[in-house]
Amino acid sequence: MDVVRAFRLSPRKDRNSRKAHTSRGIKPVTFKIFPDLAPLEIAEQELTVLAKAMHTGRTPKTNPRIPAAYTYFGQFVSHDITAVPQKFSGKAWVIGDQSPCMDLDSVYGKFGENRNSFLNTSHLLKIGKNSLGEADLPRDPSGSAIIADPRNDMSIMIAQMHLLFLKVHNQFVQYLKDSSFKGDLFAEAKRLSCWHYQWVIVHDYLKRLLGEEVLYSKISTPTAKKAKVSLSYLKDASFSYLPLEFTGAAYRMGHSMIRSSYYLNEIPNARNPRTGRAEARAYQIFDFDKREEDLRGGRQLPHYFSLQWNRFLEFEGHPEPQYSQRIDTSMAGPMSRIPGDEDEAVSMAEQNLLRRLSFELPSGQTLAKKMGIKALKKLSPKQETPLWYYVLQEAEHHHDGTQLGPLGGQIIAEVFLAKLLADPESFLYQNPGWNPEKEGIIETETTKFELSDLVKFSAMPLSLEDLEAQIQF
Repeated sequence: MDVVRAFRLSPRKDRNSRKAHTSRGIKPVTFKIFPDLAPLEIAEQELTVLAKAMHTGRTPKTNPRIPAAYTYFGQFVSHDITAVPQKFSGKAWVIGDQSPCMDLDSVYGKFGENRNSFLNTSHLLKIGKNSLGEADLPRDPSGSAIIADPRNDMSIMIAQMHLLFLKVHNQFVQYLKDSSFKGDLFAEAKRLSCWHYQWVIVHDYLKRLLGEEVLYSKISTPTAKKAKVSLSYLKDASFSYLPLEFTGAAYRMGHSMIRSSYYLNEIPNARNPRTGRAEARAYQIFDFDKREEDLRGGRQLPHYFSLQWNRFLEFEGHPEPQYSQRIDTSMAGPMSRIPGDEDEAVSMAEQNLLRRLSFELPSGQTLAKKMGIKALKKLSPKQETPLWYYVLQEAEHHHDGTQLGPLGGQIIAEVFLAKLLADPESFLYQNPGWNPEKEGIIETETTKFELSDLVKFSAMPLSLEDLEAQIQF
């Protein structure tokens, strides 16, 4: 299987139409938070020109606030809260075969129905290896990943992120066995995985993405005895909202965070022509001339392509990692020629801007006025700004691209928190006073529990020494 639509935050068009599922009393549809706002009117030609400028303007700058792993953690979360396939009815995306909750059903399967497909034993999830012994997703003889959501095999990075959560689950199973737990090992390991994952989303990922001021105006801080949520626009928490302002604009900020290339690890696998020494090399996200050497997925993990996690996240006592690109209106060069259908090259920026026309979203200025936020300048005296572009522009204007601005930040905060409130199995619904420190399994301070703590707990390789112990050199 050659999955070519890597790095896209939204699902592909529906090729096999299925009925929408309703789970836990949640209506899985997407709609608009502000349905009465008039859609932006703009010519396609203007959008094409705007997209081209995003790829041919300034060189993207790195963001010291957000290490590179969070780009793909954000994509992993996107796949968890959306489903593939989806069908656009003209007004709403109808969710297919996953629940619209942060419940890791991209890992565990559709509402638990295909649980046995992904199990190695009655409790442990399957994990694969390549011929060198590098951990990989479980695969069939053709190389296709045996996972609930095929989008999580679109790139090396998202596949390794999925692998992380397979290992997190299995580590919790082992902990429960060692603790002589008497209940359902699988169910309890899943709860622990989901709750720690949800905590990381709110108090690590969103804190970096939105900033503390926006996030903690919507939810109490991690040290509060009981989490309290205050929503302004999505107050009906009996539904799990997937508004078009979120799926079609605000949460597509991740495309601007993608780097042109990544150093996966420090394995010396290329000779520097200047020094003659074998050194680690950076891999392009897309390489149309050397497909086997780029970072697209849909295949068994190539030799020496394991992620060395201290190159992607901050760990105490380790060197500085690679960082994401800033959230702004410039995009990495390869994003101007991403693989599309039949492997033809398409522009991600142009695709985002043109596809948004069918969503009939308002301009950024119109939405800012509705939300009581001071609006940015228009594209021109007579032309207001497409909402997706506005979210990126706002981040750049207010924070030099290190985090989202007030409009994009509030939309994302409210959607995620409303989803957690709507899910009867989330920590925020079941036990608002819960935190990882109280659970007592992973040693940490509540205010500092981050994605890096889950990586350490999972026993994924942090350093070159860890990789050398795993791989048959």
